[in-house]
Amino acid sequence: MMRDGWVRRAGWSLAFLTVVGLVGCQDSDEPTTTPSSRVSLSAPSSSSPTPSESVDEQALINEAVAAVEQYYVLGSEVENNGGEGWEVLTPLLTPEAAEAARAHFDALKENGWHTEGDSVVSSVKNASLEPGFQAITITYCINATGVVALDSTNTPVTEPVPTPFPADAELTRVEGSWLIANLATHREQTC
Repeated sequence: MMRDGWVRRAGWSLAFLTVVGLVGCQDSDEPTTTPSSRVSLSAPSSSSPTPSESVDEQALINEAVAAVEQYYVLGSEVENNGGEGWEVLTPLLTPEAAEAARAHFDALKENGWHTEGDSVVSSVKNASLEPGFQAITITYCINATGVVALDSTNTPVTEPVPTPFPADAELTRVEGSWLIANLATHREQTC
């Protein structure tokens, strides 16, 4: 019997079948945000550059995408190990997201579940930096067709994912690093 309710409980995360094995690839599709290479800021904030400094928007986008990719790589290892060692993800997450991740991975351990296979970000569709360059939303496609979630007897606990589907990541810039605040998948849609 498939246990779809558990996947829905993972709410904030990239769903059980998608937090695995991101190999960090990106199609030739570039994010639809096409920033100028240098932009002067008009007003400083405590964590923003001064008006005389400039920001490379594409570099900020690339850094945010890399943070999501790193989360997938580490998340894959954690999920393949049944939720053990989830703490390696905390440097990539806001405190609220870390608490949600802990609950997600604790549920894996409690149920005796793990994954096999790899999910891959097949393309980044859009990256939108907020004014002030302290927050970004990234929309991308995930190919998780080779991933299987298994219980402690190696019996599948979810239906296979038949096609790639979209996902969104919201990140916040804290002390020069992008931290993941929210991850959401849209398995009912296709990319």
